[in-house]
Amino acid sequence: MKSLGANAVRLYHSFGLEGEGSHAGFLDRASEVGLNVWPGFHTELANEAGECPEYDCFESWKKATLKGFEQGFQQGDGWHPAVDTLILLNEPDFFGTQPKCSPGGAWCYVKAALSALDGVLAAEREANVNPGRVRLAVTWSFAMRTSLDGTVTAPGVFGFQDMTSGVKNPDLAGYTPRTSQ
Repeated sequence: MKSLGANAVRLYHSFGLEGEGSHAGFLDRASEVGLNVWPGFHTELANEAGECPEYDCFESWKKATLKGFEQGFQQGDGWHPAVDTLILLNEPDFFGTQPKCSPGGAWCYVKAALSALDGVLAAEREANVNPGRVRLAVTWSFAMRTSLDGTVTAPGVFGFQDMTSGVKNPDLAGYTPRTSQ
């Protein structure tokens, strides 16, 4: 990949499927050749029974992150140097149209995103992993949606506004953060 000009590789399902084995060899090689790694969480956990009750993903994302640290994503007191960006959720805006999101709407996916973020931060703290070097991202779909606060209606852009307003005021999504600022 690097010889073709790539500088990053995005991975799906790196966290949350509870697979066995170490990712250290892959991460070491990526670091060796100068390839940034963007691992992602198994977003479907948010839809599976009991994993994210009422779209609260804190416990599931914390557990998955801690397991990932055991499997090579932690090196010393930080994230493995190859890890550049952590994909918290992939297109969670589709949660807002699912039957279990009642009443339907943006609150479901904003709550899932905020609680996933909170769970990762709690795992970093528990594992004594220095925060701040690895970027955290949510990949939104390009669907036309209106942001939770009603200020933006646009494809994709709604998600940026949702995270801005949700982090500023988690009550909009019915979420109370567990990790202190």
